[in-house]
Amino acid sequence: MATIVEKRAQDEAAVLFICDFSPPRGPDPRLLEPARLLDADFISVAYNPGRSIRVNSAFAASWIKERTGRDVVFSLATRDMNKLAAQSLLLGAELLGLQNVVALKGDAFTERDLGVVKPVDDFRP
Repeated sequence: MATIVEKRAQDEAAVLFICDFSPPRGPDPRLLEPARLLDADFISVAYNPGRSIRVNSAFAASWIKERTGRDVVFSLATRDMNKLAAQSLLLGAELLGLQNVVALKGDAFTERDLGVVKPVDDFRP
């Protein structure tokens, strides 16, 4: 798998296309099949888009990489995990050969959301 930096270094004048892909809401692997149809240099698997429960972005990215041979990126939101959880996830991602990650804070929870969840925000991305 190529990193974004390596791919960029191959041809600095080339335009790289990174396509956003939302992981499925369910565990059926067939829900990841549409990733095969994306014609991009990298498939970027979003982290819980819309603050909805979805397959973990690193796990989905690993499935896509292994089954399609495509280069992938996954994202994670520090809003939802403390440092221990984030570091453990990153170690697992490295074990799976995932080297492209985008760390972000994540959208703030609404007042309604805060009735059932609590942001962690243990550190800044």
